[in-house]
Amino acid sequence: MALQLSIAERTDFLRNLIANILSQHHEYLKRELPGMEAALTEVAQVGSGTYRQQAAEMLPLLVRFRQELEAHMKREELNLFPLIERLERTFAAGQPAPRNSFGPLSNAIQFMNEDHDFENQLLDRMAEMSHGFAAPSDAPADYTKLMIRLQALKVDLDEHVRKEDEMLFPAAICLEEKSL
Repeated sequence: MALQLSIAERTDFLRNLIANILSQHHEYLKRELPGMEAALTEVAQVGSGTYRQQAAEMLPLLVRFRQELEAHMKREELNLFPLIERLERTFAAGQPAPRNSFGPLSNAIQFMNEDHDFENQLLDRMAEMSHGFAAPSDAPADYTKLMIRLQALKVDLDEHVRKEDEMLFPAAICLEEKSL
């Protein structure tokens, strides 16, 4: 915890990390998810062969994944991230941690971690169904590219969650505990 505390105590560390998460990961997901859903929908409706069946099975999971992730990002952007930034500002000003109606930040962060687990389960299930996002041999190039995009999404989401779970959230909790 001491290392995290020293990182958290650096001016604007949390704000800069949040800005990175927003610009690198949230924007990527907002750009990619609608197109992926549209492409998978099209294949499920008009494709043929084994890849059509694979797409049709994955589509409800991708729709749910997108809905869950977009709601999660909205909660972070409108609620959690501003609270963390406010905590960092008050700490820098030498003031005590602001009180939140839900109690300590760790309560809200616990919900975010539960979201991460559920979203990862959905993505893992899609990876399972598609044998690691591998397109069937009879799939056209567009479907193969979609599977590559889903592989990239998995990599990005893993890094996104790592930044939050291993860096942002522990540092925010540590800073809040330090300023109580």
